[in-house]
Amino acid sequence: MDVAIIGAGLAGLSCAQLLAGAGLHVEVFDKGRGPGGRIATRRSDFGAFDHGAPVLNGLPADLIAQHGDILNPMPGGVIATPRMSALPRAMEAGLTVHQQARVIALNKRPAGWDIALEGARGTVSAKRVVLCIPAPQALELLPGGLFAQISRVEMAPIWTLMLAFDGPLEMRSDMIETETFTAIHQSTRPGRDPVPER
Repeated sequence: MDVAIIGAGLAGLSCAQLLAGAGLHVEVFDKGRGPGGRIATRRSDFGAFDHGAPVLNGLPADLIAQHGDILNPMPGGVIATPRMSALPRAMEAGLTVHQQARVIALNKRPAGWDIALEGARGTVSAKRVVLCIPAPQALELLPGGLFAQISRVEMAPIWTLMLAFDGPLEMRSDMIETETFTAIHQSTRPGRDPVPER
């Protein structure tokens, strides 16, 4: 292949769309069960929770225009409907995306890269590799300290607490932001399924 992209989040899928649109043979490899990376929705007995990025901000205008049928404006950005994972699922259409394909090693060779995959998937080759994964994961894959400056990248973790209540929850809006936390009323977000009766 011309380009192997590691990571099927928005960055990886956007990159794949652009390169495939330019006529290159592109394939995307991701360790998850579905596309989206940090944009995820978790199903539970209490309904679905957008437990990854609750609001998407800073998306390019052309991406919003392309997927306007599933994106809804919210304070601070947009959300996808019926769940956040709808956007990466729409973006992967027409692309070759390998899910549950964990890359365990990258080896440079004169004509490109060998990409070792976990389990029985073996090794694939590509002329070029694009890493669209968090910096610590990239460092684990890059051979011989290549691009060691990535080690200076500082991650800013965000923790998600998902709560379900026995009865209706009264909030003035579906999202409350403070300096220390953001509270999101999941069932009031556009297109979300109502919480099951218990």
